Amino acid sequence: MSLSADVRVTRRAFELSVQLEVADGEVVAILGPNGSGKTTLVRTLAGLESINSGLVTIDDVAVDDPANGIFVVPERRRCAVVFQDYALFSHMSVVENVAFGPRSRGATRLESRRRAHEWLETFGLAARGAERPERLSGGEAQRVALARALASEPRLLLMDEPLAALDVSARSSVRSELRRHLSSFDGPSIIVTHDPLDAAAVADRLVIIENGLVVQHGTLREVTSRPRTDYVAELMGVNLVRGHMDGTILVTHDGATLQTTHDRHGEVFAVIAPRDVALYSNSPGGSPRNAWSTRVAHIHRLGERVRLQLDAPLRIAAEITEAALDQFALVEGSPVWASVKATQIDVYDAGVRDGVE
Repeated sequence: MSLSADVRVTRRAFELSVQLEVADGEVVAILGPNGSGKTTLVRTLAGLESINSGLVTIDDVAVDDPANGIFVVPERRRCAVVFQDYALFSHMSVVENVAFGPRSRGATRLESRRRAHEWLETFGLAARGAERPERLSGGEAQRVALARALASEPRLLLMDEPLAALDVSARSSVRSELRRHLSSFDGPSIIVTHDPLDAAAVADRLVIIENGLVVQHGTLREVTSRPRTDYVAELMGVNLVRGHMDGTILVTHDGATLQTTHDRHGEVFAVIAPRDVALYSNSPGGSPRNAWSTRVAHIHRLGERVRLQLDAPLRIAAEITEAALDQFALVEGSPVWASVKATQIDVYDAGVRDGVE
């Protein structure tokens, strides 16, 4: 592994304890709620903050090892950072901004400008070299910041919310561009983001941090199909239910009962997609095994879709169309019947977190 990090940081009442390994050419996305420790992790890897204990190595060389009194300062760490606001120098031209990367690593002015022109050519910005940053679009500024980072020939690339400053219309195209450029970088890359779409488009693997700890990691498919916390479930847009099973009956921690097609024993998680929750004005006919009377607690409009948060006995979300909302004349507090098929409930063991030691 090119990056191996055992990061332990204590800041007043907050503690960060993260173990992370990233291979050469791999892109890892770090996700987590505000205050989870994402930015602290990036700053310690970059050398902008020191760890209290643990060990950080890049290419098997220790760059932060408190036990042995080793701390390599940022400018000697061969690590480049792309910040959320790109941090381009407004008083410099585009080519001067990119040349700053290799210049800060000791290259001559002539060599730095040569590398800068090469990288601007690679990023399709050769014609913008003489411009000042304020004349660039958001996508162009992001490419300049990435070119400046890569021009310094880093061994580790860190990106802190690099797409957050872009508007929605530019974000999709820049995602694909970013992935294409990262595929040519042969070192490990870490991108911090709060957007699962960014992570899905750019990263090979996801690492989820909550309260300073890694709660889950894996590919997008692994994390989506087996969420382990409410945050991860919400991030992936699914309902996460906790409970106990003996056979095929799931009794949730709130006392609701669900029939499943899984035969398990012990503590479990169950995932239910909001679109799989059917709503009725009255008790559904036939003999649905999972049907219950409830109320609409909250209504969230999502474009042409509407997400309804249901109240007890099973506090999950259902997703319907705008037309269905109007047809049922639903408002917050409305009584409603809900149902979900046993075949649409995915169940898995809650005793061990997938991928977390």
